[in-house]
Amino acid sequence: MFKSDTTRYQVRCIVEDCNWRLRAAKVQNSDYFQIRKFDNQHTCSTEARFSHQRKASAQVIGEQIKEKFHDHRLYMPKEIIHDMQREFGISCNYHKGYRARHIALEEVQGTPVESYSIFPSYLYMLELTNPGTITDFNTDSSNRFMYMFFCFKACIDDFVFD
Repeated sequence: MFKSDTTRYQVRCIVEDCNWRLRAAKVQNSDYFQIRKFDNQHTCSTEARFSHQRKASAQVIGEQIKEKFHDHRLYMPKEIIHDMQREFGISCNYHKGYRARHIALEEVQGTPVESYSIFPSYLYMLELTNPGTITDFNTDSSNRFMYMFFCFKACIDDFVFD
């Protein structure tokens, strides 16, 4: 039986018949441990060691789920975790589900920087398709977005005549 506590540390391979083991004991009057025994050679196969660890990166999961965001669906990390386990047998914690969601949303919707960069084009098209509409777009000295204003011609007319 392998036990670890505040004065000793023992670990072994997850495969029961494997010889890989490490034993360490606390050095007296310190916070350090000294390795007493280390059998560094696994006698089990790589497949046996990692068969229970089916994992994927947030990037891979994000690629798998991005289609779910095309219809503007609210797809939350808990759902992502459940779907990855059900569809692919992949383990995923909440943080990875959250990151995967963020990656997928950026892939589908673009980044905030990209969104702000198309504001001037959007305002130009707004003025072009709605003659008399007033728009203003301002950035700071580093060309970062500060504020935007627009008012449709129809709103201006209604305000002036009421």
